Amino acid sequence: MNDILQRWCEDKIANSKSLDLAKMEIVRGLDGLIQTWSELRSITRTELLRQVERFFQVREQEVLTTIPRSLQNIDPVDEPLNADSFWYTYKKNLVEKKWPEDEIYKLGISCRKIAATLNSAASEETDLQDPPLRGLAIGHVQSGKTASMAGVISLAFDYNYDLVIVLSGTIESLRKQTQVRLSSDLRGASSRTLVVCDRLNRKPICLPQNIFSGKNCVLNVCLKNSTRLRQTKRWLEWVIESKYEPRILIIDDEADQGGINTQADRNEVTTVAKLIREIVHIHPVKTSYLAYTATPYANLLNEAPDADNGRSLYPRHAIFVLEPGKGYFGAKEIFGMSSDSFGEESEDGLNIIRYVLPDEVKQIQNIQKSLLSDDLPESLKYAIIWFLCSVAVRRYRGHGPQPTTMLIHTSHRTIHHTNLAESIQEYLQSLNSSNHSVEKIKKVWDSEMELAPDLISELPEFEKLDFSFLLNKTMGDRSPSDFHSGIHFCIDNGNQSRENRLNYPDETWRGDFSPAFIVIGGNTLARGLTLEGLVSTFFLRVSKTSDTLMQMGRWFGYRRGYDDLPRIWMTPATVSIFQFISRVDQELREQIKTSVQDPSQMAPVILHNPDIIQITPKNKRSAASNDISYGISAPQTIYLAKDPAILRKNIELTTSFENLLRESYSKNVNPDKPCVIYRGVPVNMISEYITNFVFWQNQRAFQNPQKLAEWLVDSHNKFSWNDWNVVFVNPDSGEDSGLEGFSFTWRVSNRSAVYDNDKMQSYIYIKSLRGPGDILLDLDIPDDLTVKNTAQGRREYLTSKDIKQPLLLLYMINKSSSTRKSISMDDLLAKPEQDRTNKRVNLSEPEHIIALSLFWPGGKELSTNYIQIDLDGFVQPESDADINDAEDEDS
Repeated sequence: MNDILQRWCEDKIANSKSLDLAKMEIVRGLDGLIQTWSELRSITRTELLRQVERFFQVREQEVLTTIPRSLQNIDPVDEPLNADSFWYTYKKNLVEKKWPEDEIYKLGISCRKIAATLNSAASEETDLQDPPLRGLAIGHVQSGKTASMAGVISLAFDYNYDLVIVLSGTIESLRKQTQVRLSSDLRGASSRTLVVCDRLNRKPICLPQNIFSGKNCVLNVCLKNSTRLRQTKRWLEWVIESKYEPRILIIDDEADQGGINTQADRNEVTTVAKLIREIVHIHPVKTSYLAYTATPYANLLNEAPDADNGRSLYPRHAIFVLEPGKGYFGAKEIFGMSSDSFGEESEDGLNIIRYVLPDEVKQIQNIQKSLLSDDLPESLKYAIIWFLCSVAVRRYRGHGPQPTTMLIHTSHRTIHHTNLAESIQEYLQSLNSSNHSVEKIKKVWDSEMELAPDLISELPEFEKLDFSFLLNKTMGDRSPSDFHSGIHFCIDNGNQSRENRLNYPDETWRGDFSPAFIVIGGNTLARGLTLEGLVSTFFLRVSKTSDTLMQMGRWFGYRRGYDDLPRIWMTPATVSIFQFISRVDQELREQIKTSVQDPSQMAPVILHNPDIIQITPKNKRSAASNDISYGISAPQTIYLAKDPAILRKNIELTTSFENLLRESYSKNVNPDKPCVIYRGVPVNMISEYITNFVFWQNQRAFQNPQKLAEWLVDSHNKFSWNDWNVVFVNPDSGEDSGLEGFSFTWRVSNRSAVYDNDKMQSYIYIKSLRGPGDILLDLDIPDDLTVKNTAQGRREYLTSKDIKQPLLLLYMINKSSSTRKSISMDDLLAKPEQDRTNKRVNLSEPEHIIALSLFWPGGKELSTNYIQIDLDGFVQPESDADINDAEDEDS
C-alpha cells in the first residue's frame, strides 16, 4: 500500500468514531488527496480504492466478532466504495441510525457473502447445477431480517441485478410496511435509478422498455396470494417474450408462510406454492431465489430437491445462518433451553418470566366467554401495573417520542378480545379513581425489586417516578393522530372497522414523552408486526406447532435503553414448550453453521418430540423421514424416582455390579481425576445392568430398558464399538456416602431439584446430571489442550477423534443435596405460589440416589427424536449430534 495513503487512512481512523465513518471520509476525500500529493497521480483511482479496501479488510478483522462458519468459506463480493452505490448509501444510512460499528461490519460480511453466492450463480460463467439457485437465510424472530434483505438487495443492484421481487407475506398492511422500509433504505443511491413498482402489470410505469432502459433497477414487493402472483407471472412472461433478459433476484420473506406446498398428494402442488416456483423458473439461468425466515422447519421438511420434477424450492444450493446483533432478546436468552434430545444440557433464561396459574387461566376464559363478570386475575393486574411502572421509568429516562407497549394475547377470537377489553378498561378506570392506586403500584414495584435484584441498580427510585398520566385520557379516546400522555387502549385483530386499532406515531410526531399503548390482539399480532417498546406481555395463546408459536413471540427483538424492563406472563407449560423450541432452534443453527456439505447432500436434522409440540404442521413436512443416522448420543437420567424401595434396589444392583467388575477387571484410580474407572467391560455386562436398573417411567431415553439393552448389543457389533469403560464419578468435594460393599469410598454428588408442586411427590427433576468434562473422564487428554474447558471444545474433540469407546457414567446423588442455586422447601413454600415454579430446591430423600449417563459413539437413535427430509436418491445422510455438558453443582 502506498505510504502516503496508508498514513492518511490511519489518521482518519484515529480521528473518526468508527471504521465505517473513516472509510466514508477517505473515499469522499480521495480526489483531494490525489491533487495534494503528486506521487499519487501516477496511480489510478481504481487502484487506490483497491488499496483502501485491502487496508480496511485487515483493520476490520480486529473488530470481527462472530461470523457463522457456513459463511466463512465463501469469498465476499468486493465492497462497493463509490459514494453513489446502493451499498455505500445503505451503510451510510445505518451509521446515521447509530448502528454500532461492529454490527454494521458483521451485517456487511454476511450480506456480501450471500451476494457472492447469488452473483456467481447468475453470472454467464456459472457452473451451477440445476438452476435457478435456491438458498435459505435463517434469521431470528424480530431480529432485523429486513436489514439483511436490504443489504443483499443493495448489493444485487450494485452487481447488476435488474429486478428484485420481494414476496412479502399474506397481509397487505405488512406488505406495504416492507415496501416503505426497503424503499427508504435504498433511496439516495445515484449509480442507478431505483424504480419501485407497486404491482407488476402492463401499465406505463412497468413497461419493460421504460424500466429496463438506461441505468434503471426495479423493486417490487408482492403479496403472496394467487391474484398478485398470477399477475406477476404473466408480466414476467411478457418481459421475456419481449426479448428482455433481466437478471432477477426473488426474495421470499417469511418463506415458511404462503409458499409451502401443503398438498397431501406429493404429485400436486398448492396454488400459491406452484405460482412461486413457476415465477422462479420463468428464466432460471438469470434468476436466483433466496428465502428468509426465522422458523425454517417447513422449508427444510416440506419437499426433497427432486420434488415436482426438480422445481422444488428446497434450499439445495446454500443455507445461511444470520446472527442477531448485540442486545437481541431471543428464545434462548429469554427462556433458556430445555435439555437436548437425551437430557444432555439445560440452560436458564433471563429472570423476566412470571407465571399465570391454572385457576387464573380459567378466570380469563370465563371473562372472554362472558360466563362471569369476573374480576381480572391477579397476574394480569400485576402485569398491567408493571406496564404502568415501565411507562413511568421510560418517561423519567426521557425516552420520548419512542412508544411503550403492553401486549395482551390470550385468544384468536375477536369477541374474546372485546369482552376482555371491557374488563381491562374497568380495571384501569378503578385505578384511575382509586385513592390507593399509587400504593398498589408501589407494591408491584417492590415485588419486582425483590424478584429481580440483579436489575435494581438500573432502575430509578420509585419516588422519582410520575404516575399522573393515570388521571389523563385513556382507552380509545383519541383521533388517529392524537397521541396524549394517557394510556392508548387498542384492539388489533384484523377488524378493519375498529377505530382503536394500533397506530403508532410516525417520525413527524414531536412529542417529548413516551406514548403508552395497551394492545389486545390475535392473529394480526402473531407475525410480522413490531410492537414498539414492548415491556409487558400477557400471553396465553397455545399452538400445536413450534413455528407458529415462535412467530407469536412479539417480545423477541432489541430493547436498547430499556432492557431491564421487559416482563412476560405465561403458564409454566408454555414456558417449558418455549424452552424445548429454543433447544430445537439452537441445535439446528449450530448444525448448519458447522456443516461444510451442500444442503442437497446433507439434509439438516431437526430435533422433534411430538409429545411436547409439533415442529411444523404435518402437511408442511410431508418429505420428512424419521429413520436417520447420526454420530454421537449421550442420554442421562435427569428424572429420578423417589420411591425408597426403588432407590434401595438400584443401590443393591450397583453394589453387585461393582463387585463383578473388580473381580474381572483392573480398577484405575487417577489422583488427578475425580473418578474410579474400569476399562474393557463387555457390552453384555452393560446391557444386563441397564435391563435391571429401575428408571423413572417417563424418562424418554430410558422408557424401555430391555429394548435399549438389546439395541446396545446389536449396535456394538454393527458399528464395531470397542468394549465399554465404566466410570464411577467420585467428586473431590463430595461427602462420603457411607454405603458399604464398594471397593472404594464413593463420595456423593450434589444435584438440586426443580420445583413442581403437582409432580414432586412422585419423582425428582434435576435438569442436568453430568458436570463439565465428565464425559471425557475416561480419556487421556493432554493438560495443555483447552478442549475440556468448553462444551463446544468437548463436542468438537469427541466428533473429530472418531472415538469408538462407549462409556457408562455412574453417580451417587446426595439424598440431602443443597447447591448454590437451591433453597429449602420450607423457604420456597413461604413464597407466593406463582413465584415457586421452576425454582431450585434442596433434596430431602430417604436414600442416596443412583443416576447414570451413557455415551455411545455412533448409531441409530432408540426412539424417534429427530426428523429430516428424505434425500433418498440424492445421498445417504449422516450427521453429528451435539454434546453439551451441564453445569456441575458439586463445586
